[in-house]
Amino acid sequence: MIYIFGDSYGDPVKHYVFVNRRVRHDFISKGPFWYDYLKEYDEVKNWSKSGTGPYFSFDKFYNRFENGELKKEDKIVFILSSPHRIGDNNLGDMLLSKNTTGENSKWNTSKSKEIEKEEIKTVYKYLQREIDFLNFKNVSFLKFFSQLNNSKVIVFRAFDNKSFDIDTKDYPEHLYDLSILNDTNFYYYPRTLFDITINEVVKNDLKNVFNWNELDISNSKVDIGRTNHLTEYNHKILSNIIINFFYDTDFDEIFKENFYIKQNVLDKEFIYE
Repeated sequence: MIYIFGDSYGDPVKHYVFVNRRVRHDFISKGPFWYDYLKEYDEVKNWSKSGTGPYFSFDKFYNRFENGELKKEDKIVFILSSPHRIGDNNLGDMLLSKNTTGENSKWNTSKSKEIEKEEIKTVYKYLQREIDFLNFKNVSFLKFFSQLNNSKVIVFRAFDNKSFDIDTKDYPEHLYDLSILNDTNFYYYPRTLFDITINEVVKNDLKNVFNWNELDISNSKVDIGRTNHLTEYNHKILSNIIINFFYDTDFDEIFKENFYIKQNVLDKEFIYE
């Protein structure tokens, strides 16, 4: 059995996007997608959900293991989303940051919610560095689990700490080389999936990282070309990386870059919130 845990990069039902929960736009890419290719090798159970962080994914993971569903030697694909992403909301991220209660916050402004936001802001004040480094520890835990359960585990980080343009500090991350954990049963992939997404785009603007998503609020455009934020070509490459690790094959692992032209539609009914 292959188990998949993650966010929108692995969500098997993310085949459309809603604008303000009213207007639906279907993606034009029809697959097969990276998780579909895995089904050619084994049964797949996919617990990925769009808009969620590692807290949601690990809750699903712990439950699968503790109820005995996840067996010895089962294979695991784990996509670690941003540890600043909380809740299980879809396309409406609640982000842990100093700006949680700022003017740009999308949270409900009722009195009870204001109290809740202040409490979260206080927690973040004392735990910021722990949150910033949480995925380093998560990778280490998954390495431990690969040994505990004799399972092949491949881990991807969806984002780095700057991907959402939130107020994280600069850290010497190069001092924490996670590749030292890699062995025949464990593989930490060195690139973020976010990096692959933005580098697909022709003349991508790395200064405006928010344009990586389907919704471009500034221009009222919706990109309908990429399911799970990846072109079909790179879906195949991602599956190749996973299959090569799990089954010792030798498929192409080179992601294609600077070729995708966004398939934008202008949403005339776009309403700003």
